[in-house]
Amino acid sequence: VTSAAPTALPSLPPPASPPSPPSPPPPSPKKKKPDKEQPEDPITLEILDADGKLIRSFASKTENEVTHEEEEETEEPVEHQYLSATAGLNRFVWDMRYPSAERITEDSPLHPKPEALANEPRLANGPLVVPGSYKVRLAVGDNVVTQQLEIRHDPRVAATEADFEAQFALWIRIRDKLSEANNLVNRLRRLQRQVSEWSTRAHEGNSREVRSIVEAAAALNSDLQTVEAELVQVTQTGWVDSLRLPVRLCTRVGGLISVVGAAAAAPTKQNLELFEEVAREIDEVAGRLQAIIDGEVEAFNRLIAQSDWPAVSA
Repeated sequence: VTSAAPTALPSLPPPASPPSPPSPPPPSPKKKKPDKEQPEDPITLEILDADGKLIRSFASKTENEVTHEEEEETEEPVEHQYLSATAGLNRFVWDMRYPSAERITEDSPLHPKPEALANEPRLANGPLVVPGSYKVRLAVGDNVVTQQLEIRHDPRVAATEADFEAQFALWIRIRDKLSEANNLVNRLRRLQRQVSEWSTRAHEGNSREVRSIVEAAAALNSDLQTVEAELVQVTQTGWVDSLRLPVRLCTRVGGLISVVGAAAAAPTKQNLELFEEVAREIDEVAGRLQAIIDGEVEAFNRLIAQSDWPAVSA
Protein backbone atom coordinates (compact mmCIF):
# COMPACT_ATOMS: atom_id res chain seq x y z
CA VAL A 1 0.00 0.00 0.00
CA THR A 2 1.44 3.22 -0.99
CA SER A 3 0.54 6.53 0.70
CA ALA A 4 -0.01 9.61 -1.36
CA ALA A 5 2.32 12.50 -0.79
CA PRO A 6 0.83 15.22 1.41
CA THR A 7 -0.70 18.04 -0.50
CA ALA A 8 0.74 21.47 0.30
CA LEU A 9 -1.78 24.09 1.47
CA PRO A 10 -1.94 27.21 -0.62
CA SER A 11 -0.18 30.16 0.97
CA LEU A 12 -2.44 32.99 2.19
CA PRO A 13 -1.73 36.55 1.17
CA PRO A 14 -0.30 38.75 3.90
CA PRO A 15 -2.92 40.71 5.85
CA ALA A 16 -3.63 44.11 4.39
CA SER A 17 -2.26 46.99 6.41
CA PRO A 18 -4.93 49.30 7.84
CA PRO A 19 -5.53 52.34 5.76
CA SER A 20 -3.64 55.36 6.96
CA PRO A 21 -5.83 58.11 8.42
CA PRO A 22 -6.54 60.97 6.09
CA SER A 23 -4.31 63.95 6.47
CA PRO A 24 -5.95 66.83 8.32
CA PRO A 25 -6.87 69.72 6.11
CA PRO A 26 -4.50 72.63 6.23
CA PRO A 27 -5.51 75.31 8.71
CA SER A 28 -7.67 78.01 7.25
CA PRO A 29 -5.85 81.28 7.11
CA LYS A 30 -7.36 84.05 9.18
CA LYS A 31 -9.13 86.42 6.90
CA LYS A 32 -8.05 89.97 7.34
CA LYS A 33 -10.83 92.45 6.84
CA PRO A 34 -10.13 94.81 3.99
CA ASP A 35 -9.71 98.37 5.11
CA LYS A 36 -12.67 99.41 2.96
CA GLU A 37 -14.97 97.24 5.11
CA GLN A 38 -13.92 99.00 8.30
CA PRO A 39 -15.15 102.56 8.79
CA GLU A 40 -12.46 105.06 9.63
CA ASP A 41 -14.50 106.64 12.40
CA PRO A 42 -15.63 104.76 15.54
CA ILE A 43 -19.22 103.60 15.79
CA THR A 44 -21.27 104.49 18.87
CA LEU A 45 -24.72 103.38 19.93
CA GLU A 46 -26.52 105.25 22.71
CA ILE A 47 -29.72 104.31 24.54
CA LEU A 48 -31.63 107.34 25.81
CA ASP A 49 -34.76 107.69 27.89
CA ALA A 50 -37.78 109.73 26.79
CA ASP A 51 -36.17 112.92 28.15
CA GLY A 52 -32.95 112.32 26.23
CA LYS A 53 -30.93 111.26 29.29
CA LEU A 54 -28.21 108.70 28.51
CA ILE A 55 -28.81 105.18 29.84
CA ARG A 56 -26.13 103.10 28.11
CA SER A 57 -23.44 103.74 25.55
CA PHE A 58 -21.69 101.17 23.37
CA ALA A 59 -18.86 101.52 20.86
CA SER A 60 -16.96 99.48 18.30
CA LYS A 61 -13.47 98.16 18.63
CA THR A 62 -10.68 98.81 16.20
CA GLU A 63 -9.50 96.01 13.93
CA ASN A 64 -6.48 95.38 16.13
CA GLU A 65 -8.61 95.00 19.26
CA VAL A 66 -11.36 92.68 18.10
CA THR A 67 -11.51 89.28 16.42
CA HIS A 68 -14.37 87.54 14.68
CA GLU A 69 -14.82 85.22 17.67
CA GLU A 70 -15.27 88.18 20.02
CA GLU A 71 -18.02 89.57 17.82
CA GLU A 72 -20.11 86.40 18.06
CA GLU A 73 -23.05 86.53 20.44
CA THR A 74 -22.95 84.78 23.80
CA GLU A 75 -25.80 83.93 26.16
CA GLU A 76 -23.76 84.80 29.25
CA PRO A 77 -24.17 88.44 30.29
CA VAL A 78 -20.94 90.34 29.84
CA GLU A 79 -19.63 93.46 31.46
CA HIS A 80 -18.76 95.14 28.19
CA GLN A 81 -20.37 94.78 24.80
CA TYR A 82 -18.95 96.10 21.55
CA LEU A 83 -20.51 96.95 18.23
CA SER A 84 -19.52 95.13 15.09
CA ALA A 85 -17.79 97.44 12.62
CA THR A 86 -18.04 95.06 9.67
CA ALA A 87 -19.78 96.39 6.57
CA GLY A 88 -23.19 94.89 5.92
CA LEU A 89 -26.13 93.88 8.10
CA ASN A 90 -25.25 93.69 11.81
CA ARG A 91 -27.26 92.73 14.87
CA PHE A 92 -26.80 94.06 18.39
CA VAL A 93 -28.71 92.86 21.46
CA TRP A 94 -29.25 95.21 24.41
CA ASP A 95 -30.27 93.51 27.63
CA MET A 96 -32.57 96.45 28.54
CA ARG A 97 -30.52 97.19 31.65
CA TYR A 98 -28.82 100.20 33.12
CA PRO A 99 -25.06 99.84 33.75
CA SER A 100 -23.99 97.40 36.44
CA ALA A 101 -22.56 98.43 39.78
CA GLU A 102 -18.89 99.33 39.95
CA ARG A 103 -16.81 96.34 40.95
CA ILE A 104 -14.00 95.59 43.37
CA THR A 105 -10.91 95.88 41.18
CA GLU A 106 -8.20 95.99 43.85
CA ASP A 107 -6.87 92.72 45.26
CA SER A 108 -5.95 92.67 48.92
CA PRO A 109 -2.17 92.96 49.46
CA LEU A 110 -2.56 91.17 52.79
CA HIS A 111 -4.97 88.39 51.78
CA PRO A 112 -4.13 86.86 48.36
CA LYS A 113 -7.21 86.03 46.34
CA PRO A 114 -7.81 82.24 46.15
CA GLU A 115 -7.61 80.70 42.70
CA ALA A 116 -11.16 79.37 43.11
CA LEU A 117 -12.42 82.96 43.27
CA ALA A 118 -10.10 84.47 40.68
CA ASN A 119 -12.40 83.76 37.73
CA GLU A 120 -15.76 84.48 39.30
CA PRO A 121 -18.46 85.22 36.71
CA ARG A 122 -19.30 88.84 36.08
CA LEU A 123 -23.02 88.93 35.57
CA ALA A 124 -24.98 92.07 34.85
CA ASN A 125 -26.74 93.51 37.91
CA GLY A 126 -27.96 96.86 36.59
CA PRO A 127 -31.70 97.51 36.93
CA LEU A 128 -34.06 96.72 34.09
CA VAL A 129 -35.62 99.74 32.43
CA VAL A 130 -39.25 100.56 33.05
CA PRO A 131 -41.57 99.80 30.11
CA GLY A 132 -42.06 102.95 28.05
CA SER A 133 -40.60 105.06 25.24
CA TYR A 134 -36.87 105.29 24.58
CA LYS A 135 -34.52 106.43 21.84
CA VAL A 136 -31.62 104.72 20.07
CA ARG A 137 -28.93 106.94 18.56
CA LEU A 138 -26.39 105.43 16.17
CA ALA A 139 -23.38 107.54 15.13
CA VAL A 140 -20.66 106.79 12.59
CA GLY A 141 -18.42 109.82 12.41
CA ASP A 142 -20.61 112.81 11.60
CA ASN A 143 -23.52 110.62 10.47
CA VAL A 144 -26.10 110.32 13.26
CA VAL A 145 -29.39 108.40 13.08
CA THR A 146 -32.00 108.42 15.86
CA GLN A 147 -34.82 105.89 16.14
CA GLN A 148 -37.72 105.69 18.58
CA LEU A 149 -37.96 102.54 20.69
CA GLU A 150 -40.84 101.26 22.79
CA ILE A 151 -40.39 98.65 25.48
CA ARG A 152 -43.56 96.84 26.52
CA HIS A 153 -44.11 94.60 29.50
CA ASP A 154 -45.22 91.00 29.20
CA PRO A 155 -49.04 91.08 28.89
CA ARG A 156 -49.23 88.02 31.12
CA VAL A 157 -47.70 90.01 34.00
CA ALA A 158 -50.17 91.75 36.30
CA ALA A 159 -47.71 94.43 37.46
CA THR A 160 -48.77 98.03 36.91
CA GLU A 161 -46.69 100.96 35.74
CA ALA A 162 -46.41 102.12 39.34
CA ASP A 163 -45.07 98.67 40.32
CA PHE A 164 -42.34 98.83 37.68
CA GLU A 165 -41.37 102.36 38.72
CA ALA A 166 -41.19 101.38 42.40
CA GLN A 167 -39.06 98.36 41.56
CA PHE A 168 -36.69 100.47 39.46
CA ALA A 169 -36.42 103.19 42.12
CA LEU A 170 -35.22 100.73 44.77
CA TRP A 171 -33.10 98.69 42.36
CA ILE A 172 -31.10 101.74 41.23
CA ARG A 173 -30.52 102.75 44.88
CA ILE A 174 -29.22 99.27 45.67
CA ARG A 175 -26.90 99.38 42.66
CA ASP A 176 -25.51 102.77 43.66
CA LYS A 177 -24.98 101.69 47.26
CA LEU A 178 -23.20 98.54 46.06
CA SER A 179 -20.93 100.71 43.92
CA GLU A 180 -20.20 102.86 46.96
CA ALA A 181 -19.34 99.84 49.11
CA ASN A 182 -17.12 98.30 46.42
CA ASN A 183 -15.27 101.61 45.96
CA LEU A 184 -14.66 101.76 49.70
CA VAL A 185 -12.89 98.40 49.39
CA ASN A 186 -10.86 99.65 46.42
CA ARG A 187 -9.82 102.80 48.27
CA LEU A 188 -8.97 100.89 51.43
CA ARG A 189 -6.84 98.33 49.62
CA ARG A 190 -4.89 101.01 47.78
CA LEU A 191 -4.02 102.45 51.19
CA GLN A 192 -3.06 99.00 52.48
CA ARG A 193 -0.75 98.45 49.54
CA GLN A 194 1.08 101.74 49.99
CA VAL A 195 1.43 101.32 53.75
CA SER A 196 2.73 97.77 53.30
CA GLU A 197 5.29 98.96 50.76
CA TRP A 198 6.58 101.63 53.14
CA SER A 199 6.74 99.10 55.94
CA THR A 200 8.85 96.81 53.75
CA ARG A 201 11.21 99.65 52.87
CA ALA A 202 11.47 100.77 56.48
CA HIS A 203 12.48 97.28 57.62
CA GLU A 204 15.73 97.80 55.74
CA GLY A 205 16.84 100.44 58.24
CA ASN A 206 17.62 100.26 61.95
CA SER A 207 17.21 103.84 63.13
CA ARG A 208 14.63 104.85 65.74
CA GLU A 209 12.82 106.84 63.06
CA VAL A 210 12.54 103.78 60.84
CA ARG A 211 11.26 101.63 63.69
CA SER A 212 8.58 104.23 64.34
CA ILE A 213 7.43 103.96 60.72
CA VAL A 214 7.24 100.16 60.95
CA GLU A 215 5.19 100.32 64.13
CA ALA A 216 2.86 102.98 62.73
CA ALA A 217 2.39 101.00 59.50
CA ALA A 218 1.44 97.87 61.47
CA ALA A 219 -1.10 99.77 63.56
CA LEU A 220 -2.57 101.51 60.50
CA ASN A 221 -2.89 98.28 58.52
CA SER A 222 -4.54 96.61 61.50
CA ASP A 223 -7.23 99.30 61.63
CA LEU A 224 -7.70 99.13 57.86
CA GLN A 225 -8.14 95.37 58.05
CA THR A 226 -10.84 95.82 60.67
CA VAL A 227 -12.80 98.06 58.32
CA GLU A 228 -12.15 95.75 55.37
CA ALA A 229 -13.52 92.76 57.30
CA GLU A 230 -16.83 94.58 57.70
CA LEU A 231 -17.17 95.09 53.96
CA VAL A 232 -15.91 91.80 52.52
CA GLN A 233 -15.18 88.28 53.76
CA VAL A 234 -11.37 88.20 53.60
CA THR A 235 -11.00 84.60 54.87
CA GLN A 236 -13.10 83.02 52.13
CA THR A 237 -11.13 80.45 50.09
CA GLY A 238 -13.91 79.04 47.91
CA TRP A 239 -17.61 79.17 47.17
CA VAL A 240 -18.39 76.65 49.91
CA ASP A 241 -17.10 79.13 52.50
CA SER A 242 -19.93 81.49 51.59
CA LEU A 243 -22.30 79.00 53.27
CA ARG A 244 -20.45 78.82 56.59
CA LEU A 245 -18.82 82.24 56.99
CA PRO A 246 -20.66 85.43 57.96
CA VAL A 247 -21.96 87.49 55.05
CA ARG A 248 -20.41 90.96 54.88
CA LEU A 249 -21.88 94.26 53.73
CA CYS A 250 -20.90 94.13 50.05
CA THR A 251 -22.51 90.73 49.66
CA ARG A 252 -25.53 91.72 51.72
CA VAL A 253 -26.37 94.75 49.63
CA GLY A 254 -25.55 92.92 46.40
CA GLY A 255 -27.81 90.06 47.36
CA LEU A 256 -30.76 92.43 47.55
CA ILE A 257 -30.57 92.84 43.77
CA SER A 258 -31.53 89.21 43.19
CA VAL A 259 -34.46 89.64 45.61
CA VAL A 260 -35.84 92.90 44.24
CA GLY A 261 -35.30 91.85 40.62
CA ALA A 262 -36.60 88.31 40.99
CA ALA A 263 -40.02 89.15 39.55
CA ALA A 264 -41.88 91.96 37.82
CA ALA A 265 -43.43 93.35 40.98
CA ALA A 266 -43.15 96.24 43.40
CA PRO A 267 -40.67 95.71 46.26
CA THR A 268 -42.09 94.69 49.61
CA LYS A 269 -41.91 96.67 52.81
CA GLN A 270 -39.31 94.21 54.09
CA ASN A 271 -37.15 94.88 51.00
CA LEU A 272 -37.17 98.60 51.72
CA GLU A 273 -36.46 98.19 55.43
CA LEU A 274 -33.59 95.77 54.83
CA PHE A 275 -32.00 98.08 52.27
CA GLU A 276 -32.23 101.05 54.63
CA GLU A 277 -30.57 98.99 57.37
CA VAL A 278 -27.69 97.80 55.17
CA ALA A 279 -27.23 101.26 53.62
CA ARG A 280 -26.98 102.80 57.10
CA GLU A 281 -24.28 100.28 58.07
CA ILE A 282 -22.30 101.01 54.90
CA ASP A 283 -22.49 104.75 55.65
CA GLU A 284 -21.14 104.09 59.15
CA VAL A 285 -18.22 102.06 57.78
CA ALA A 286 -17.51 104.81 55.24
CA GLY A 287 -17.36 107.30 58.12
CA ARG A 288 -14.90 105.14 60.05
CA LEU A 289 -12.67 104.77 57.00
CA GLN A 290 -12.70 108.52 56.42
CA ALA A 291 -11.79 109.07 60.09
CA ILE A 292 -8.79 106.76 59.65
CA ILE A 293 -7.72 108.68 56.55
CA ASP A 294 -8.09 112.05 58.27
CA GLY A 295 -6.34 110.86 61.43
CA GLU A 296 -3.95 107.91 61.21
CA VAL A 297 -3.08 108.27 57.53
CA GLU A 298 -2.28 111.96 57.99
CA ALA A 299 -0.15 111.14 61.02
CA PHE A 300 1.62 108.40 59.09
CA ASN A 301 2.32 110.81 56.24
CA ARG A 302 3.83 113.31 58.66
CA LEU A 303 6.02 110.55 60.03
CA ILE A 304 7.38 109.44 56.66
CA ALA A 305 7.74 113.06 55.53
CA GLN A 306 10.59 113.33 58.02
CA SER A 307 12.39 110.73 55.93
CA ASP A 308 11.79 112.61 52.65
CA TRP A 309 9.68 109.71 51.36
CA PRO A 310 6.54 110.22 49.22
CA ALA A 311 3.27 110.45 51.16
CA VAL A 312 0.51 107.85 51.15
CA SER A 313 -2.61 108.88 49.22
CA ALA A 314 -6.10 107.41 49.18
